[in-house]
Amino acid sequence: MYVNVKIPEVYAREIDRLVKTGAFSSRAEVVREALRRLLEQMKRWPFEPLEPVPRGEAGERRALREVSKA
Repeated sequence: MYVNVKIPEVYAREIDRLVKTGAFSSRAEVVREALRRLLEQMKRWPFEPLEPVPRGEAGERRALREVSKA
């Protein structure tokens, strides 16, 4: 199944960086892994609620920094 999504440019750059470093073979692989991890986290009960991602590029960069710390 194919799903098209629009993502902020800052996310696309981070995805491309992961592919370029060899951590993943493609953009699709990065997105599939991220989605798999999210769904696994949501299965746990009680799961910890996710923090909302701040809107706008500055907020997205801040969210990416928090993810990279984990």
